[in-house]
Amino acid sequence: MVVTAVADPSLAPWWDSKDAKNLFVPKKSNVNMCKAIIRRIDILELARTDPNGYMEIIEGGNEHGNCTDFDILKIQEKCLFLRKALRLGLKNYPYQCW
Repeated sequence: MVVTAVADPSLAPWWDSKDAKNLFVPKKSNVNMCKAIIRRIDILELARTDPNGYMEIIEGGNEHGNCTDFDILKIQEKCLFLRKALRLGLKNYPYQCW
């Protein structure tokens, strides 16, 4: 399936909004939105490909070992989809979200 993105200039202000910054930019940081999204993509890729990378996604890093193998698999699967969505949003940044 081929998805064709259409640039929408009305979306550009969203990337500069407080909501977007709260979602993607670390608190007390001056990192620009693009770099923040790329950083998230890298973390999601690590969580998906590294055997213990999923711990980067979990608050506290699964310090008590509560995650089953199935839980880890589902986390890695969700990382794959989130990574793809972020890459789509970044593809025509700032004129396209999803």
